[in-house]
Amino acid sequence: MFTQRLQHAAVGGQEDVKNMTTFRAIGLMSGTSLDGMDAAFVETDGQNVINVLAHAHHEFSSAEHMVHQQAVDEARGFGKNNASIKKCARLQSTLAASLVGKLTKEVGFSADVIGFHGQTLLHEPDKAQTLQVGDADLLCQLTGIPVIHQFRLADVKNGGQGAPLVPIYHQALLQNKNAKPSCMILNIGGVGNITYLGRRELIAFDTGPGNGLMNDLAAVVLGAAFDQNGQLAASGRVHEDLVTAFLDHPYFDQLPPKSLDRHDFDIGFVRGLSSADAMATLCAITARCVVDGLRFLPEPPHTCFVAGGGRFNKTLMGMLQQQLPFQVCPIEDVQLSSQGLESEAFAYLAVRFLKGLPSSFPSTTGCKEPTVAGTSVGALNLVQRVIT
Repeated sequence: MFTQRLQHAAVGGQEDVKNMTTFRAIGLMSGTSLDGMDAAFVETDGQNVINVLAHAHHEFSSAEHMVHQQAVDEARGFGKNNASIKKCARLQSTLAASLVGKLTKEVGFSADVIGFHGQTLLHEPDKAQTLQVGDADLLCQLTGIPVIHQFRLADVKNGGQGAPLVPIYHQALLQNKNAKPSCMILNIGGVGNITYLGRRELIAFDTGPGNGLMNDLAAVVLGAAFDQNGQLAASGRVHEDLVTAFLDHPYFDQLPPKSLDRHDFDIGFVRGLSSADAMATLCAITARCVVDGLRFLPEPPHTCFVAGGGRFNKTLMGMLQQQLPFQVCPIEDVQLSSQGLESEAFAYLAVRFLKGLPSSFPSTTGCKEPTVAGTSVGALNLVQRVIT
């Protein structure tokens, strides 16, 4: 049993824990698009060995989406108490436990550890605040597996933005794929973010809105969660004056590292446009924010690999390829999973926590020094006391 192996290593001290080779880890991620939860089963040493064994996904029902949206609203100050936040935390854990069971059944054995991101309800880096909810104690009880959670808090306490945390995983993946220097991964979730792997640099930051604004508009004008394949955007005209005005926001001149909350921008500025023109303009803004962000890189990347839900928006992908002066391709082109990438990352980060390895860095989050991310629940409390 893993717990017995880990406790035995802990008795030997920090180095024995760090020197355990690979761990079987499940990562769980629920993004700011509020569309579902992703899970991945990964065998990794938290460094260069990465074997992805399985993926699973749970799409939120309308009722589950509402629970999450109410919790977001409550966290942003629109609620009278924290009842919705508690309900969301419990729901996160029960859904996560179900996905853990599904993956365990598929691969035929249990995980050693779970990396549980939880649901981000609020992210205000300028106020040193970030809130991710999920009942890690409940998840540990339901699965019988130790849980690492609260990945962002240590970084914030160390002066960082608390985001993005995935770049160290991106770096390991692309190095394993022998990707050429100066390449980048563009993840388009609710917010867009870049991981840039230079010849010597690892740089990361949020570019601006990702799918978030387009999804908000789709809910209003289509009664749908998103603009399927970017069809509505493709039928509209981009209002370039609004795109230019949007990019006048001070955030876009701010030097990285920098990060955004999903709700830092809203769709009010496209009010009065036709539905098609509004969607086309929002789509163009997402693409233009990426283009604008290139000025902060030491040199243009050789290739851009696109991940996240935005990868499936054909209109957005077309805009990116047209406007970026280098190859743009879906991350599947290097045999990586677009939808499962972030859940894989939190499995990887959980193992880095076990080994006392940092997950955030001054060039990715702005923290004062490389920071080990996470807090443990379950049998890992013993190990945490040993390695910290």
